Amino acid sequence: MELGSFNLGLDPGEKFLWFTNNTGYEYQVGLSIHWMATASLAFRFEEKGELRFLNTLGTGVSFYDAAFHLSRRAPSASLFQGSQGHSGFALHLHLSLVEYHPPKDLLFFNLGVKGSTAFLSSPQSMTLRDSSGATQTLILATKDGSSIPFPYFEAFLGVGYGID
Repeated sequence: MELGSFNLGLDPGEKFLWFTNNTGYEYQVGLSIHWMATASLAFRFEEKGELRFLNTLGTGVSFYDAAFHLSRRAPSASLFQGSQGHSGFALHLHLSLVEYHPPKDLLFFNLGVKGSTAFLSSPQSMTLRDSSGATQTLILATKDGSSIPFPYFEAFLGVGYGID
């Protein structure tokens, strides 16, 4: 079970991953994960020793309840803000990069990466409002109407208990 948030600011002309802000607007984009539950199956290699590298690979499915937040401002213009909730399923993948198994102890610690990718229907739209009540609608769509992939990646530090 997880929860968390992510925020990103993009000025005109800036890039983040494969998105380019080629508008004259400043954007603040946020993601609030109210909760996410993941079920996965993992393959563990039979590595021995105190330090184990790339020892676990898992895949599964996540169910999430999240909200996207967006604010948009043109130079010397009003700030427009909006929020939209989403719930659904995402594909999940996790990889343990390093595990530390202290000698003569059943506890172990691991550092890894994991990611989930949701596929949102296209088009997606969000209505933004400013302080006077004026509205703007933003639409995100693929050219062919196919799903919009939305990846979410994170690093993790874990503690486990198990018999070697």
